[in-house]
Amino acid sequence: MEATIYTFDANGIPTDPQVLTIYNGLCRAQRARYATITTDQRRSDFLYAIAEEKKKPQHYLNLVYAVVITENIIK
Repeated sequence: MEATIYTFDANGIPTDPQVLTIYNGLCRAQRARYATITTDQRRSDFLYAIAEEKKKPQHYLNLVYAVVITENIIK
């Protein structure tokens, strides 16, 4: 099973609105890495991986909330 290859304009910007949302959310370091990628397949893989990471729950925030709630209960 092959991964989806998204379409990009001449500047490497995704043409699909959902993929463009992921692209627009890249941080400076991710944007610098993205600029070095030259093939549509690799760009697609990169953006797909970023999208998958964003789907994962943010365990750190959950841990912080748990500590704050626990401290409030103990007080």
